[in-house]
Amino acid sequence: MASPQRYRRRGRGAAEFAELSGYRVKGAPAEFAVDVTAIDLGDVAMWRLHLTPVQATIADVLPGELETVQVLSTVSGTMTVRIAGISHELTPGSYLLFDPRRPHDVSSAEETTSFLYSVRRSAVEPIIREFPLRVDADPVYSRALRALVTSILDSERDYSGPGAGNLRIAIESALLASIAEAVGRFRATTSEGGDRFLVLIEGARQIIAGEFADRSLSATTLAQRLSVSRSLLHRAFESVGMTPAVELRNARARHAGHLLASGDSPAQRRAAAKASGFASVTSMLAAIEALGRD
Repeated sequence: MASPQRYRRRGRGAAEFAELSGYRVKGAPAEFAVDVTAIDLGDVAMWRLHLTPVQATIADVLPGELETVQVLSTVSGTMTVRIAGISHELTPGSYLLFDPRRPHDVSSAEETTSFLYSVRRSAVEPIIREFPLRVDADPVYSRALRALVTSILDSERDYSGPGAGNLRIAIESALLASIAEAVGRFRATTSEGGDRFLVLIEGARQIIAGEFADRSLSATTLAQRLSVSRSLLHRAFESVGMTPAVELRNARARHAGHLLASGDSPAQRRAAAKASGFASVTSMLAAIEALGRD
Protein backbone atom coordinates (compact mmCIF):
# COMPACT_ATOMS: atom_id res chain seq x y z
CA MET A 1 0.00 0.00 0.00
CA ALA A 2 1.22 3.48 -0.77
CA SER A 3 0.38 7.10 -1.44
CA PRO A 4 -0.95 8.08 -4.87
CA GLN A 5 1.85 8.40 -7.42
CA ARG A 6 1.86 10.84 -10.31
CA TYR A 7 3.67 10.39 -13.61
CA ARG A 8 3.88 12.29 -16.86
CA ARG A 9 5.31 10.59 -19.93
CA ARG A 10 5.69 11.84 -23.50
CA GLY A 11 6.82 10.27 -26.74
CA ARG A 12 9.32 7.44 -26.31
CA GLY A 13 9.31 7.98 -22.56
CA ALA A 14 5.84 6.50 -22.52
CA ALA A 15 7.53 3.09 -22.52
CA GLU A 16 8.02 3.70 -18.81
CA PHE A 17 4.31 3.12 -18.47
CA ALA A 18 5.46 -0.34 -17.38
CA GLU A 19 6.37 1.20 -14.04
CA LEU A 20 2.72 1.87 -13.36
CA SER A 21 0.72 -1.12 -14.50
CA GLY A 22 3.01 -3.94 -15.48
CA TYR A 23 2.56 -3.00 -19.15
CA ARG A 24 5.03 -1.80 -21.72
CA VAL A 25 3.96 0.57 -24.48
CA LYS A 26 5.44 -0.27 -27.87
CA GLY A 27 5.47 1.85 -30.98
CA ALA A 28 4.11 5.00 -29.35
CA PRO A 29 4.11 7.94 -31.79
CA ALA A 30 6.07 11.09 -30.98
CA GLU A 31 2.95 13.04 -30.05
CA PHE A 32 1.82 10.40 -27.57
CA ALA A 33 1.63 11.67 -23.99
CA VAL A 34 0.17 10.18 -20.84
CA ASP A 35 -0.43 11.80 -17.47
CA VAL A 36 -1.04 9.14 -14.85
CA THR A 37 -2.09 9.13 -11.23
CA ALA A 38 -1.94 5.68 -9.67
CA ILE A 39 -2.35 3.88 -6.38
CA ASP A 40 -1.79 0.23 -5.52
CA LEU A 41 -3.88 -1.14 -2.65
CA GLY A 42 -2.86 -4.75 -3.12
CA ASP A 43 -5.90 -6.66 -4.39
CA VAL A 44 -7.12 -3.50 -6.11
CA ALA A 45 -4.98 -1.05 -8.07
CA MET A 46 -6.28 2.04 -9.85
CA TRP A 47 -4.98 4.45 -12.44
CA ARG A 48 -6.38 7.63 -13.91
CA LEU A 49 -4.86 8.19 -17.32
CA HIS A 50 -5.10 11.36 -19.37
CA LEU A 51 -4.11 10.39 -22.90
CA THR A 52 -3.16 12.79 -25.66
CA PRO A 53 -4.09 11.31 -29.09
CA VAL A 54 -2.66 7.85 -28.91
CA GLN A 55 -2.17 4.78 -31.03
CA ALA A 56 0.06 2.23 -29.38
CA THR A 57 0.43 -1.44 -28.51
CA ILE A 58 0.47 -2.42 -24.86
CA ALA A 59 2.25 -5.70 -24.24
CA ASP A 60 4.84 -7.46 -22.09
CA VAL A 61 2.66 -7.88 -19.04
CA LEU A 62 4.75 -8.59 -15.98
CA PRO A 63 4.23 -11.92 -14.13
CA GLY A 64 2.74 -10.15 -11.13
CA GLU A 65 -0.25 -9.08 -13.20
CA LEU A 66 -1.27 -12.54 -14.37
CA GLU A 67 -3.79 -13.08 -11.59
CA THR A 68 -5.75 -9.90 -12.27
CA VAL A 69 -8.46 -8.74 -14.59
CA GLN A 70 -8.37 -5.22 -16.00
CA VAL A 71 -11.43 -2.98 -16.07
CA LEU A 72 -11.10 0.04 -18.34
CA SER A 73 -13.62 2.87 -18.22
CA THR A 74 -13.52 6.09 -20.20
CA VAL A 75 -14.38 9.38 -18.54
CA SER A 76 -14.11 11.64 -21.58
CA GLY A 77 -13.56 11.06 -25.26
CA THR A 78 -13.85 7.71 -27.02
CA MET A 79 -11.17 5.04 -27.10
CA THR A 80 -10.85 2.00 -29.34
CA VAL A 81 -9.26 -1.08 -27.80
CA ARG A 82 -8.31 -3.94 -30.10
CA ILE A 83 -7.88 -7.30 -28.39
CA ALA A 84 -7.33 -10.61 -30.15
CA GLY A 85 -8.14 -8.95 -33.46
CA ILE A 86 -11.51 -7.60 -32.34
CA SER A 87 -12.12 -3.87 -31.87
CA HIS A 88 -14.15 -2.55 -28.96
CA GLU A 89 -15.27 1.06 -28.91
CA LEU A 90 -15.17 2.34 -25.37
CA THR A 91 -17.35 5.42 -24.92
CA PRO A 92 -17.82 7.48 -21.74
CA GLY A 93 -20.01 5.62 -19.27
CA SER A 94 -18.98 2.10 -20.25
CA TYR A 95 -16.65 -0.60 -18.99
CA LEU A 96 -14.42 -3.04 -20.83
CA LEU A 97 -13.34 -6.13 -18.89
CA PHE A 98 -10.38 -8.00 -20.29
CA ASP A 99 -7.55 -10.36 -19.50
CA PRO A 100 -4.31 -8.34 -19.33
CA ARG A 101 -2.29 -11.32 -20.56
CA ARG A 102 -3.47 -10.51 -24.07
CA PRO A 103 -1.51 -7.71 -25.77
CA HIS A 104 -3.84 -5.03 -27.00
CA ASP A 105 -3.82 -1.91 -29.11
CA VAL A 106 -5.36 1.30 -27.87
CA SER A 107 -6.16 4.32 -29.99
CA SER A 108 -7.99 7.59 -29.59
CA ALA A 109 -8.51 10.41 -32.07
CA GLU A 110 -8.65 13.01 -29.33
CA GLU A 111 -7.57 13.61 -25.77
CA THR A 112 -9.40 11.38 -23.34
CA THR A 113 -9.30 10.47 -19.68
CA SER A 114 -9.70 6.87 -18.57
CA PHE A 115 -9.90 4.92 -15.35
CA LEU A 116 -8.06 1.61 -15.33
CA TYR A 117 -8.72 -0.76 -12.46
CA SER A 118 -6.99 -4.01 -11.66
CA VAL A 119 -8.90 -6.50 -9.50
CA ARG A 120 -8.31 -10.06 -8.40
CA ARG A 121 -9.36 -12.54 -11.07
CA SER A 122 -11.16 -14.64 -8.44
CA ALA A 123 -13.31 -11.63 -7.49
CA VAL A 124 -14.55 -11.11 -11.04
CA GLU A 125 -14.89 -14.65 -12.39
CA PRO A 126 -18.11 -15.43 -10.45
CA ILE A 127 -19.67 -12.45 -12.23
CA ILE A 128 -18.34 -12.84 -15.74
CA ARG A 129 -16.60 -15.68 -17.54
CA GLU A 130 -15.59 -14.37 -20.94
CA PHE A 131 -13.08 -11.68 -21.86
CA PRO A 132 -13.31 -9.06 -23.08
CA LEU A 133 -16.79 -7.69 -22.65
CA ARG A 134 -18.00 -4.12 -23.03
CA VAL A 135 -20.99 -3.15 -20.93
CA ASP A 136 -22.78 0.14 -20.27
CA ALA A 137 -22.02 1.24 -16.75
CA ASP A 138 -24.68 1.98 -14.18
CA PRO A 139 -24.55 5.77 -13.78
CA VAL A 140 -25.15 5.78 -10.03
CA TYR A 141 -22.53 3.15 -9.21
CA SER A 142 -19.97 4.48 -11.66
CA ARG A 143 -20.31 8.10 -10.53
CA ALA A 144 -19.91 7.08 -6.88
CA LEU A 145 -16.94 4.89 -7.70
CA ARG A 146 -15.18 7.54 -9.76
CA ALA A 147 -15.80 10.14 -7.05
CA LEU A 148 -14.27 7.85 -4.43
CA VAL A 149 -11.26 6.97 -6.57
CA THR A 150 -10.72 10.58 -7.64
CA SER A 151 -10.73 11.78 -4.04
CA ILE A 152 -8.03 9.22 -3.23
CA LEU A 153 -5.91 9.93 -6.29
CA ASP A 154 -6.07 13.69 -5.72
CA SER A 155 -4.95 13.43 -2.11
CA GLU A 156 -1.45 13.29 -0.68
CA ARG A 157 -2.41 10.84 2.01
CA ASP A 158 -0.51 7.62 2.70
CA TYR A 159 -2.97 4.74 2.53
CA SER A 160 -0.75 2.14 4.17
CA GLY A 161 -1.48 1.28 7.76
CA PRO A 162 -4.71 0.92 9.80
CA GLY A 163 -7.86 1.34 7.77
CA ALA A 164 -6.23 0.73 4.39
CA GLY A 165 -7.70 -2.75 4.20
CA ASN A 166 -11.23 -1.43 4.76
CA LEU A 167 -10.68 1.18 2.06
CA ARG A 168 -9.54 -1.50 -0.39
CA ILE A 169 -12.63 -3.58 0.40
CA ALA A 170 -14.90 -0.56 -0.09
CA ILE A 171 -13.37 0.23 -3.48
CA GLU A 172 -13.48 -3.38 -4.63
CA SER A 173 -17.11 -3.71 -3.52
CA ALA A 174 -18.13 -0.55 -5.36
CA LEU A 175 -16.29 -1.65 -8.49
CA LEU A 176 -17.76 -5.15 -8.49
CA ALA A 177 -21.25 -3.79 -7.75
CA SER A 178 -21.01 -1.52 -10.77
CA ILE A 179 -19.78 -4.36 -12.98
CA ALA A 180 -22.40 -6.80 -11.71
CA GLU A 181 -25.23 -4.35 -12.30
CA ALA A 182 -23.95 -3.52 -15.76
CA VAL A 183 -23.43 -7.17 -16.70
CA GLY A 184 -26.85 -8.04 -15.30
CA ARG A 185 -28.55 -5.48 -17.51
CA PHE A 186 -26.41 -6.53 -20.46
CA ARG A 187 -27.54 -10.12 -20.02
CA ALA A 188 -31.16 -9.09 -19.50
CA THR A 189 -31.29 -7.30 -22.82
CA THR A 190 -29.56 -9.94 -24.91
CA SER A 191 -31.38 -12.37 -27.15
CA GLU A 192 -33.17 -15.44 -25.86
CA GLY A 193 -29.98 -17.45 -26.25
CA GLY A 194 -29.04 -20.24 -23.87
CA ASP A 195 -26.62 -18.09 -21.89
CA ARG A 196 -29.24 -15.52 -20.83
CA PHE A 197 -28.74 -14.71 -17.15
CA LEU A 198 -26.29 -17.62 -16.94
CA VAL A 199 -23.73 -15.64 -14.97
CA LEU A 200 -26.19 -14.59 -12.26
CA ILE A 201 -27.68 -18.06 -11.93
CA GLU A 202 -24.28 -19.70 -11.64
CA GLY A 203 -23.17 -17.16 -9.06
CA ALA A 204 -26.31 -17.73 -6.95
CA ARG A 205 -25.95 -21.50 -7.15
CA GLN A 206 -22.34 -21.32 -6.01
CA ILE A 207 -23.37 -19.35 -2.94
CA ILE A 208 -26.28 -21.69 -2.20
CA ALA A 209 -24.11 -24.78 -2.53
CA GLY A 210 -21.66 -23.50 0.04
CA GLU A 211 -23.99 -21.70 2.47
CA PHE A 212 -27.48 -23.28 2.34
CA ALA A 213 -27.21 -24.20 6.05
CA ASP A 214 -27.13 -20.50 6.96
CA ARG A 215 -30.70 -19.64 7.95
CA SER A 216 -30.11 -15.97 7.10
CA LEU A 217 -29.54 -16.85 3.45
CA SER A 218 -32.55 -15.87 1.33
CA ALA A 219 -33.43 -14.57 -2.11
CA THR A 220 -32.85 -11.04 -0.81
CA THR A 221 -29.42 -11.75 0.66
CA LEU A 222 -28.46 -13.68 -2.47
CA ALA A 223 -29.21 -10.62 -4.58
CA GLN A 224 -27.22 -8.46 -2.18
CA ARG A 225 -24.26 -10.82 -2.35
CA LEU A 226 -24.36 -10.71 -6.15
CA SER A 227 -24.75 -6.91 -6.11
CA VAL A 228 -27.94 -6.94 -8.18
CA SER A 229 -31.56 -6.17 -7.43
CA ARG A 230 -33.84 -8.90 -6.12
CA SER A 231 -36.13 -8.49 -9.14
CA LEU A 232 -33.22 -8.94 -11.56
CA LEU A 233 -32.13 -12.15 -9.84
CA HIS A 234 -35.74 -13.36 -9.89
CA ARG A 235 -35.99 -12.72 -13.65
CA ALA A 236 -32.76 -14.63 -14.20
CA PHE A 237 -34.15 -17.73 -12.48
CA GLU A 238 -37.53 -17.32 -14.16
CA SER A 239 -35.75 -17.75 -17.48
CA VAL A 240 -35.04 -21.38 -16.48
CA GLY A 241 -38.41 -21.98 -14.82
CA MET A 242 -37.19 -21.51 -11.27
CA THR A 243 -37.05 -18.92 -8.50
CA PRO A 244 -34.15 -18.16 -6.14
CA ALA A 245 -36.26 -19.11 -3.13
CA VAL A 246 -37.19 -22.52 -4.56
CA GLU A 247 -33.58 -23.14 -5.62
CA LEU A 248 -32.47 -22.50 -2.03
CA ARG A 249 -35.31 -24.55 -0.55
CA ASN A 250 -34.50 -27.51 -2.79
CA ALA A 251 -30.80 -27.43 -1.89
CA ARG A 252 -31.73 -27.55 1.79
CA ALA A 253 -34.29 -30.29 1.18
CA ARG A 254 -31.78 -32.47 -0.68
CA HIS A 255 -29.29 -32.17 2.16
CA ALA A 256 -31.93 -32.89 4.77
CA GLY A 257 -33.11 -35.96 2.85
CA HIS A 258 -29.54 -37.23 2.75
CA LEU A 259 -29.18 -36.81 6.51
CA LEU A 260 -32.51 -38.53 7.22
CA ALA A 261 -31.54 -41.55 5.12
CA SER A 262 -29.83 -42.97 8.20
CA GLY A 263 -32.87 -42.51 10.44
CA ASP A 264 -35.77 -40.14 11.07
CA SER A 265 -36.40 -40.16 14.76
CA PRO A 266 -37.65 -36.86 16.27
CA ALA A 267 -34.14 -36.04 17.46
CA GLN A 268 -32.65 -36.83 14.03
CA ARG A 269 -35.28 -34.70 12.33
CA ARG A 270 -34.49 -31.74 14.55
CA ALA A 271 -30.78 -32.15 13.91
CA ALA A 272 -31.32 -32.46 10.14
CA ALA A 273 -33.50 -29.35 10.04
CA LYS A 274 -30.90 -27.32 11.89
CA ALA A 275 -28.01 -28.62 9.77
CA SER A 276 -29.90 -27.88 6.55
CA GLY A 277 -30.91 -24.31 7.35
CA PHE A 278 -34.62 -24.87 8.05
CA ALA A 279 -36.40 -22.90 10.76
CA SER A 280 -38.41 -25.94 11.86
CA VAL A 281 -38.95 -29.63 11.30
CA THR A 282 -42.33 -28.83 9.77
CA SER A 283 -40.83 -26.57 7.09
CA MET A 284 -38.16 -29.17 6.39
CA LEU A 285 -40.70 -31.96 5.85
CA ALA A 286 -42.80 -29.72 3.61
CA ALA A 287 -39.74 -28.89 1.51
CA ILE A 288 -38.77 -32.54 1.18
CA GLU A 289 -42.35 -33.37 0.11
CA ALA A 290 -42.33 -30.52 -2.44
CA LEU A 291 -38.98 -31.71 -3.80
CA GLY A 292 -40.49 -35.15 -4.37
CA ARG A 293 -43.34 -33.61 -6.37
CA ASP A 294 -41.06 -31.50 -8.60
